[in-house]
Amino acid sequence: MFICPHVHCRDCEHAYKETIGHALKVAELAGFTAIFYMPNKKRPVTTKELALEQIVLARKAHSTVRYGIHLALTANSAQVTRAVEAYNELE
Repeated sequence: MFICPHVHCRDCEHAYKETIGHALKVAELAGFTAIFYMPNKKRPVTTKELALEQIVLARKAHSTVRYGIHLALTANSAQVTRAVEAYNELE
């Protein structure tokens, strides 16, 4: 089992650098079983809606590689609670 826990996909602002679909294809060819998207500071994943955008793009790639997302947490306890709730719903 090979996992890359720190992948930057830039589907929104800089897709010419890397996309989720391409990263998954490369990971599959390299024998990885999972990659985890590490959002940039410019567009952190702080809501369920933003996470769903990423998941939809990953599903469209039809890859055998599992796609995970690092969720950006703030010091706001309500945001942390919503993040845990979103994770439980999406799992």
